[in-house]
Amino acid sequence: MVHIKSMRWLILNRIIEETGGTRITLSKAMSCYGGTCQGWGYFINNAMAAMDQDGECYYDENEEKVYLCSSDGPPSNIEGSVILSEETRGAGGILLGSNASPIEHVIVENFEVKNWFANGITTPASMRHAANGHLVIRNNTVRDVDDTGLRLISWINGATSGQDCHRGGHDLQIYGNTIDGANHFGIDTFSINSVYHHNVIKNIGLIENLGKSGLGCGYSGSSCTENGDGIRVRGWNLDYAGFNNCFRYNEIKKTGYNGMDIFGAETVIENNKFSNVCCSKGDCGAIRTFGDTGIDATRVHDIVIRENIIVESIAARSKAGE
Repeated sequence: MVHIKSMRWLILNRIIEETGGTRITLSKAMSCYGGTCQGWGYFINNAMAAMDQDGECYYDENEEKVYLCSSDGPPSNIEGSVILSEETRGAGGILLGSNASPIEHVIVENFEVKNWFANGITTPASMRHAANGHLVIRNNTVRDVDDTGLRLISWINGATSGQDCHRGGHDLQIYGNTIDGANHFGIDTFSINSVYHHNVIKNIGLIENLGKSGLGCGYSGSSCTENGDGIRVRGWNLDYAGFNNCFRYNEIKKTGYNGMDIFGAETVIENNKFSNVCCSKGDCGAIRTFGDTGIDATRVHDIVIRENIIVESIAARSKAGE
């Protein structure tokens, strides 16, 4: 797998189908801003030749063998496990609800989810009739997952109120959680009327941690701008998704892209601390928000940003030599 920066804010994935000399053949052509990706940089993983540090491993799918890099010879007391990951769209270490119906008035607390192949805590990819409501998610730890730490996104089919659309749940209390190491997003949500406070979100979308899926977006796409965010709040129909959320007393540190991306309305961001954002990509910052259809019709409005602390923003370099 090769991960190629095609612009300062975009890292795309491609499967390497063939190698020969100094040339590699990709599964799908690259889309590069300005017509060339030269100078932006790339890296290769999911290959035996890429192992050069103790603890790194490679799985050969044809031989069904795992190769481990160990400079001191075969280590003792190795423990392994197999996780089947054919379907990852709704896969989570903890799955909130089912495709058939939402859940209400549930507390999820004091769990640890680690080394998971997809999302740490997630809603199903799709649900019927309505989204989850009145959940409390507190004092959990999500560590080293390949997708998203906390993913609150479901497509609602046959909605009992309003249109079918993406929703993230309503009247949620998300507090005291630690998300330490997630490769796509720390928190990704369409929630409404919800409060996120005293959470720690760190080591999100860092190049040194990325696996086969990179920052996400599949192996043929040409756009995944927001991947690597610490927190992303998305909007859809503003009556049902991405509005009236409050984020306070959270700590967001060491993220690949923005500390927060806000694309919903009536959001309060206060008394949070941001540090070391933009570690993997550039053209970003601690807090980013913008609308899309003009000031009279935009879905992004009434955003309050106050008394936050922002230190040591990095902003990954542009082209080599610039």
